[in-house]
Amino acid sequence: MNKKALKLAIIQKLTSCEDEQLLQTIWKMLEEFSNAGSAAVSDPLIEALLNSEKAAPAQPATDQDIADIQQSIDEIFGT
Repeated sequence: MNKKALKLAIIQKLTSCEDEQLLQTIWKMLEEFSNAGSAAVSDPLIEALLNSEKAAPAQPATDQDIADIQQSIDEIFGT
């Protein structure tokens, strides 16, 4: 998927989302990334989300892990 198609897909998912907490979290993340002069992340929740990959041990995802994540995404976005 090219960048333009990916942006469109993200916008479509966001506009169909009704979960206010999820939308607020995404907005905070986007604000953090758009703050050009800010090298540090100020929100602890966002920092935890961004650094979770670094803290987690590198283990390959199983088919069940992927299915569970996809089910959660489908439930969140109502697809």
